[in-house]
Amino acid sequence: MRCIKPELKAKILRMLREGAVSGERIARELGMSRVAVWKHIKTLSSVGYVIETTAQGYQLIKTPDFPFPWEIGVNFLYCRKAKSTMDIVWRSKYEGAIAEEQTGGRGSRGRWISPRGGLYFSVRAPGLIDVNEVGNVIANALGKYADVENEGGKLYVDGRKIGGIILEVRGSNYNLKAVLGVGINVNNPVPPGATSLMLEIGEKVSLREVGEIVIKSVIEHLKCTREERA
Repeated sequence: MRCIKPELKAKILRMLREGAVSGERIARELGMSRVAVWKHIKTLSSVGYVIETTAQGYQLIKTPDFPFPWEIGVNFLYCRKAKSTMDIVWRSKYEGAIAEEQTGGRGSRGRWISPRGGLYFSVRAPGLIDVNEVGNVIANALGKYADVENEGGKLYVDGRKIGGIILEVRGSNYNLKAVLGVGINVNNPVPPGATSLMLEIGEKVSLREVGEIVIKSVIEHLKCTREERA
């Protein structure tokens, strides 16, 4: 499945959340064809939104628990399955990318196991940055769920790993480009010796809520870093 662009999804969903709305009205107000509207509706349905067609038009019945870029207001690509969100960001024009599952996620010590239920995203960074500072930001963001400790960009709860951060840098000293990758165990199965927010709390956690808190915290930190260097 190809990655999905965030454009127009938020506007369509905003209209759907006001009640049943016709494809004709969506097309008119958003300046697109009815066929384009149908394609957007089909895409949203394919990633878990339950949208019914009624006599009054399209009606949103259920929203999946995932931090889709168009739901949390970030300029990211969304991928149901990807080899690595790092690779996607490197070759795209978008600020970042998020995936429900990675088949070849990268960690500081090799492959990061990334089954569905976890939080996996990458975002552009302003060159060389302090990964430990980003780890502190994420640990603080996860504080409402568990007592997370950061050790150089590796995140633990009572000695059990719950997440990690990786920074890849390319280019010369005068034109450095960087991408930051983050993986957090939320509701996903974990290997022996690791843990997840679900295991720490004892019940399933809202992946959308965790994703929005963490992603926005990281983006704000990177924004401040850019401004300090300007």
